[in-house]
Amino acid sequence: MKKILLPLLILMLSYTSLFSQGEWGFSLGLEWNAYQRYQRPNNSSFAKLSNQQNSAGQLLNALPNLKVGVLLLTGNHHFVILDGGIQFYPYSFDLDNSKGNGALSFPLILSWNLISSDYFIVGLGAGVQFSKMDLFVDKHSRYKDLPNPFFMTYTGEINLGWYDGDYGIASLVGYLRFGVNQYQSHTLDMGIRFQIYGSL
Repeated sequence: MKKILLPLLILMLSYTSLFSQGEWGFSLGLEWNAYQRYQRPNNSSFAKLSNQQNSAGQLLNALPNLKVGVLLLTGNHHFVILDGGIQFYPYSFDLDNSKGNGALSFPLILSWNLISSDYFIVGLGAGVQFSKMDLFVDKHSRYKDLPNPFFMTYTGEINLGWYDGDYGIASLVGYLRFGVNQYQSHTLDMGIRFQIYGSL
């Protein structure tokens, strides 16, 4: 996965530099997550003590995720955007071996977005995500005193949906974000995103 994401990231950065005279702008977005699942790396304290990799997930998060970005309009039908976000899942838990609830993550994604003449938009992105599981640990759990740091995954994203072509200020898309790293951890986030755009 890393071998795929890194060249894609470099390609998009090179593409951005070729259009350095483009129009700069910003974006603000809200995401409503339909499904989330994270798996802890196999070198974590929990994995070493329990001899297993803990995973946790949540369906239909009512709390919206927040996203803020900087975009470069490189043409009438395409733009590049670098955005960061915060994702909070208060009820994410492990069905098999629950130690607590909650997950928090911070994705940072550079994406290229193409807009068709009939207002359809598709985007491909790559970046990193920092995630943490078991925010609220059960006080009776034998794992409650173990270190529980954030872990990083190399992340790819695809999104597609509708773009407001008349005013060019908003989009509504479905997204899927998937990440992995060398310690066999992974992250999966999928849902819908409403995003507005403006000029700097």
